[in-house]
Amino acid sequence: MPIKPLLCSAAALWLLSGCSMAPNPEITPPALPDGNVSVGTSASSAALDARWWEGFRDGTLNALVQEALRHNDDLKIAASRVAQAAASLG
Repeated sequence: MPIKPLLCSAAALWLLSGCSMAPNPEITPPALPDGNVSVGTSASSAALDARWWEGFRDGTLNALVQEALRHNDDLKIAASRVAQAAASLG
């Protein structure tokens, strides 16, 4: 058997072996700033806080998010479409 196909097969098996690893039950997920666990919660059990980044108590982060929200044209377009749809429903 030629060496090149053998090496390719071995590399493919090595790469795919990482997909078969089971999660470690001893590892606990990190907690968010408000104390909630970041994984394993369903959407119905944990409401997403609209201002989640404020939990980090970082003034620079808060300023950057506020600037991004002010200059987000996609968000402005979406908001205007919602307002237009609401107006058309009367």
